[in-house]
Amino acid sequence: MPAAFLHCLTLGLLLLLSVAAHPLTAQRRDFTGQYQPLRRIQADTRREGDSLRIYLFFPDGSVLQRGQPLRLAGWENYQAKRPLWRDTVRHLARRIRLVKAAAWVDFCVPASALQPGQVLSATCAPEDDADAGETAWLSLTKERLARPFLLTDSLGDPLLRRYVRLAEPFLIDCYGPDKPLTVKRYDSGFTAALPPMSTAGAPPSHASCQPEIPFSFAAGSWW
Repeated sequence: MPAAFLHCLTLGLLLLLSVAAHPLTAQRRDFTGQYQPLRRIQADTRREGDSLRIYLFFPDGSVLQRGQPLRLAGWENYQAKRPLWRDTVRHLARRIRLVKAAAWVDFCVPASALQPGQVLSATCAPEDDADAGETAWLSLTKERLARPFLLTDSLGDPLLRRYVRLAEPFLIDCYGPDKPLTVKRYDSGFTAALPPMSTAGAPPSHASCQPEIPFSFAAGSWW
């Protein structure tokens, strides 16, 4: 046999042995932390001029004290294999506010780097694990990218939700001049929907939610 052919054959055998010893496995993101209250990083946002301010709440504040940077990444969607861009939060130590065992962090991202339909991730894990595990994931909708206010509690911390509980004091914290806001209240006097695939109980009803007469008030006032 020609020497060149033997050389190629040898390289091919070595490559096959290497693959057999180290089989390739498809990387899969681990979203289990999103369903564990003590690990799930909660987030809220507010549009501030040409930036989007992001508020993160870490139930375990020690995650921010392990010497890892807070890594950001923009993704085309949840199925994307590689991010569109990566960055880290500058001066992280100055931005951390501890509350007992938990911690708050807030920072701004240029709005020009964000597009509706994309996904933003934030994690304090090592770079090799930055795409999975304890990570905050934000869907960038048109509403989120444009909303200049957020709901806060009596201490000024974001509620991290779009609703308030009965008799719960809250403030609508608006960026820039306070503007009048329109509130719609919906009557919840109907039974809850049956679980998916359920055949027990009463047949599903087709209740519709009609808002009561809307009313307006100024942002920046307590409710």
